[in-house]
Amino acid sequence: MYPLSCFVLFFSAWAVAAGSLLRNSSTYLWDLGLPSEEHEVITEDGYILRIFRIPKHGATPVIFMHGFLGTSDMWLLMERDSNLATILADNGYDVWIANMRGNMHSHRHILLSSAPNNFEYWNFSIDEIAKKDLPAIMNHITTNTGKQKMFYIGHSMGSTAFFILCSENPQICEQFHTAVLLAPIAFPPERVRLQTVDAFVQWGSVLADMLRRINVYEFLGSNQPIIRLFQISCASDLFICRAILQLLFGFDKGNSLLHPLSDHVTSSFGGTSVKVFDHISRIIARGTLGPYDSISTPQKIYRSSIEYKLENIEVPIGLVSGADDIFVDEKAMNKLRPKLKKIMFDVVIPGPFKHLGYFYEVKNNYQMVSEILNLLKDFSYRSNSLI
Repeated sequence: MYPLSCFVLFFSAWAVAAGSLLRNSSTYLWDLGLPSEEHEVITEDGYILRIFRIPKHGATPVIFMHGFLGTSDMWLLMERDSNLATILADNGYDVWIANMRGNMHSHRHILLSSAPNNFEYWNFSIDEIAKKDLPAIMNHITTNTGKQKMFYIGHSMGSTAFFILCSENPQICEQFHTAVLLAPIAFPPERVRLQTVDAFVQWGSVLADMLRRINVYEFLGSNQPIIRLFQISCASDLFICRAILQLLFGFDKGNSLLHPLSDHVTSSFGGTSVKVFDHISRIIARGTLGPYDSISTPQKIYRSSIEYKLENIEVPIGLVSGADDIFVDEKAMNKLRPKLKKIMFDVVIPGPFKHLGYFYEVKNNYQMVSEILNLLKDFSYRSNSLI
């Protein structure tokens, strides 16, 4: 009976994990009792991006952009009053939740196959996400709403993409009333306070080169075996799953989880390109935010002298960081602050607030939510776009 019980448990966990892959932001919004629209955006280089809308016709649009490996689903996994995206929707904003090229919801191209070994499809870094994905999304929203100006909320690498676009093209960023950047990444932390992650990132370009040598260009996609195993362990609610989620994500049994843990894993590991991972490693190696460059070997990482000029950014910005974030520490924030011309607020959340706490600890951080709502409301009034 014991082997049979193990088989039943494994099969049940596998079924739950497989079910997580079939869900998307529309199904999560349905669960939350909110309307939704699905839109496809085609970039100038042919990538098909899937974005989800919580429609409020006539209201000011707000773009939500996830970070490294993330998906739009991450903004929708908690109770309705505990997700930033649904809080803004309930406060009258027209919410657009985006997906970067290459993740599980934006895994298509008008010509190219997205197979993990197709170099042509996966040949993109954060530069292309910033300079091609974001403008395409902004143009799509303007076309569909008639609104020339909008708000931007980016988490982690979503803020990095914003920095790149608005430092290189301040004119297009005049479309943003303001931006709120959560765990903004432009400079590396003094040291990642987790040895395994630190080693993983410090040797990232070496790992990226090894993957390219075996013709693997997709990084931690939701269908890759290691992620599927993690999903199954979380579907079984195993201790190792909760331990890892608590370590990296910062939530515990006290959080109001609406969905199986496997859903949280799937939404947080939506995949990206090996080149994006390599780009992040190079930012850490060079110590500044610069464009991706191809000069890299296992023995030498090229330290580019080219740096994105954050001083060019004219958009008013709200900053939010966590005191216990292993990826965005105070040293990194202290390098960033003097580079930005217009900081509207700068909230540092104390206590055990992790890098993904913005998805799991929103309800317990009134100051953050209040600052965001007040900033958006202020700019809405200024632009005569009353909500």
